[in-house]
Amino acid sequence: MNLLSSSWLLSVVLSSSAPAAEMDDVTRTVQVLHDTYGDELSHTDLYRAALDGIARELDVRVGRPGHAVLSADERAQVEAWLDGQRHGIAAEFAIVPGQGIVITDTYRDGPAERAGLQVGDLVVALDDRPFTGLSAELILAIAGETQSREVILDVRRPEGLRRIPISRGPWRLDTARTFDHHGIPVLKLPFFGPRSAEAVAEALQTLSESNPLVIDLRTNEGGRLEAMVEVAALFVPKGRPVVMVDSGGGRIQTHTPQAPVSPPALGALIVLIDRDTAGTAEAFAAALRQEAGAILVGSPTAGLDGHPQWLSVGSELYLRIMVDQMRDPSGGTWSGDGLMPDVPTQPVSRTMPVSPGQLPPDVQLDVAAQIADRAAASSSSER
Repeated sequence: MNLLSSSWLLSVVLSSSAPAAEMDDVTRTVQVLHDTYGDELSHTDLYRAALDGIARELDVRVGRPGHAVLSADERAQVEAWLDGQRHGIAAEFAIVPGQGIVITDTYRDGPAERAGLQVGDLVVALDDRPFTGLSAELILAIAGETQSREVILDVRRPEGLRRIPISRGPWRLDTARTFDHHGIPVLKLPFFGPRSAEAVAEALQTLSESNPLVIDLRTNEGGRLEAMVEVAALFVPKGRPVVMVDSGGGRIQTHTPQAPVSPPALGALIVLIDRDTAGTAEAFAAALRQEAGAILVGSPTAGLDGHPQWLSVGSELYLRIMVDQMRDPSGGTWSGDGLMPDVPTQPVSRTMPVSPGQLPPDVQLDVAAQIADRAAASSSSER
C-alpha cells in the first residue's frame, strides 16, 4: 500500500526535509486511516508501509537495489552479519541433479561439524524428503523451504547410509581460509569483516617469494568497506587508490590506505568471481585487477555497487538508502552487469554425477590453478 506520492517520498529521503504543510497532510492521512480501520492498522504499521513505498520507489528511481526499511532489531542483525555472525548449520554444498547435495565444506565449530557432517557426504534426503531423481531446482527448493530448528539429513557414505540430526544455531564465519589446490595456494575470502586484514596478512606470510596465489571471492557478498580497503592494501602498491565512493553532486571520496604497506612479491595473482560476488567484494576484485595486475576468472559478478547509509526515521525504524556508489580506482562502475572476467569460466560441477565421499569437480578453481601454474612456469623459465 503506497500511502504517499512518489515525488514527496523522494524529496523526504534525498533532502531529509519537507514542507510543514505536507508533513501535516501525511500525519492527518495516517490518522484518518487509523480511525477508519481501527486497531487493524496501527500508526506504526501505516508508517512502515509508507517507508516500504519509499524503499521500492528508490530502487526504481535511483536504479540501485538495496533500499529497505528495518527495525532496530533488524538493523542489529545486519551489523552482526557484517561482524561475521551467522545462523544455520554452517556448511557449503553443491547440488547434483538426480542424486542430492554434496557437502563441499563445513565451518569450524559450526553445528554441522559438531554433528559429524563431513566433506564429501552425499545428502540423499532432507527431513524424510528424498532427493533421488529430482532436478537441481527442486532440490534447491526443498533445501530452502526447510525452516525447522532441527533438520534430519540422510547421508550416503562409502560405508553406507547414516542419519544425522543437526540443530541450527549461531556460528561465526571465518574471515579468511587457506588451502592447497594441486600445488597452488588458494586464499578463500567469504566476506570482509573484523580481522580480515589480519587473517590475510598471516596467510601471506606463509607464501614464498614469487608464489602464485588464487583468491576465491565466489559467494562473497561483501562486507564492511573499511575492512575491504585494509585487505586490498596488502596487495595494492603504496599510495594507490582502492575504491572511490561517489555521493553525487561531485562529491567523490577516494579510499587510499592511510598506512599502506609494500605488497608481497607474489607471482601471478588470480581472483575467482561469480554471480554471488557482490558489493565491496566487487570493489576488491576491481582494485586488484587495476592496481595489482590480477586476472579475474569465473563468471560475471552481481553488479551491486551501492554503499549503504542509514536514516533514522522514528518509531525505532531505519531506512537503508544506497545513495553512495562505489567505483573502481579509475572511476569506472560495475553497476547492473557486474565485473566481466578476463577468463570466462562457468561452473559445471552441479551437472556431474558423484559417488559417496567424492567431491564434484570445481572447474573454475581448476582453470584458475592452471593459469597460476603456467604463469609460475613461465616466470621460472625467464629467470
